[in-house]
Amino acid sequence: LQYYTGISGRVRSFNFNTVTGRQLSNQDYSICIRAERNFCSIQYNACPDTENNRSRSFTISGNSNNPTGSMVGGGTQVTQNTCINDWLLIGCMRSVDRIPPLAACEDRVCGGTFSAEVGTIQRTVQSSVR
Repeated sequence: LQYYTGISGRVRSFNFNTVTGRQLSNQDYSICIRAERNFCSIQYNACPDTENNRSRSFTISGNSNNPTGSMVGGGTQVTQNTCINDWLLIGCMRSVDRIPPLAACEDRVCGGTFSAEVGTIQRTVQSSVR
């Protein structure tokens, strides 16, 4: 449904562009990003929300008015920090600046903070999956 090329850009959802934010739930579509020559992975980060003056502009199944943490995982574990209703799927993503790096990678992210790990710190994530 969406196709991107180049070494940088902005991926946008089909959500309503309002100051209160609206999530179009249950959307199931693919976004393809072409692998560029001499690049073996891709990094993603959430853009700042200057209109609402918020430090986090990412929210899926979270409260867009208050800071909420990220949730990761596919719901295979019995924890409260998994994405079982709506999520963004990025194959085997890891936090870029995490030292030491986490042993496992995640495929789903949701909640109110963009990160490959549970928490309220927004992080750049990286994926090498093609």
